[in-house]
Amino acid sequence: MNQTWLIIDAPFLAHRAYHSVGKLADGTVFGFLQSAASLQDLFGTDRIVFCWDAGTSLRERLCPTYKAARKKRYAAMSEEERLNSDEFRRKCLLLRTCYLQMFEYQNNLWAEGFEADDVIASVVHNSLPPGDDAAIISSDHDMWQLLGPRVVCHDPARGRTTTAGSFREAWGLEPQQWADIVAISGCAGDSVKGVKGVGTKKAAAYLRGDMPRRGIIYNRLESRISKVLWRDNL
Repeated sequence: MNQTWLIIDAPFLAHRAYHSVGKLADGTVFGFLQSAASLQDLFGTDRIVFCWDAGTSLRERLCPTYKAARKKRYAAMSEEERLNSDEFRRKCLLLRTCYLQMFEYQNNLWAEGFEADDVIASVVHNSLPPGDDAAIISSDHDMWQLLGPRVVCHDPARGRTTTAGSFREAWGLEPQQWADIVAISGCAGDSVKGVKGVGTKKAAAYLRGDMPRRGIIYNRLESRISKVLWRDNL
């Protein structure tokens, strides 16, 4: 009998707990553990994997501007805001290194230089037992690249589950092409530049061949989509 594994974007779940009950004493820890238990009940499984960020991301070495806007926001914070941010990171470290072990969660993963989504991808591609299913718990649309016959993505913030089929219906492309979409459109949250004036919907239309072969946007796409663009964003 196949099992369902929850593969959790742990920083996402911690942020969600922090913004809901984090102001209470140990609220972030409580909210995180409560959410994990609720997700186990929702999917009817005791198979759970927590995936974490760890240290400096290798992506920053490849792209020095990566998440530059987030660093600027941190630098511009007030002393109180910075203390709150640092305290949140401390709680995440305690969850990662202490509390999850205390509650006997065995699969608590991170790797120096990599982010949680890198670890999630590795688990899906390299560690998922044959025949088992997986539900990736995250609000990060980049996880859509991992959708497949046995892999879904669930966003508890929106109460929405995305499957490979629903992705194809919505975008008219294969889930693996989400990387192509983002390479073209960029990602403001991660300070990754794309083609000016092109969001995810226009990028998808271009990849599907639905975009009229005329106009400023089409010509801009044709001129900018080059080996340089793909190398920078992929």
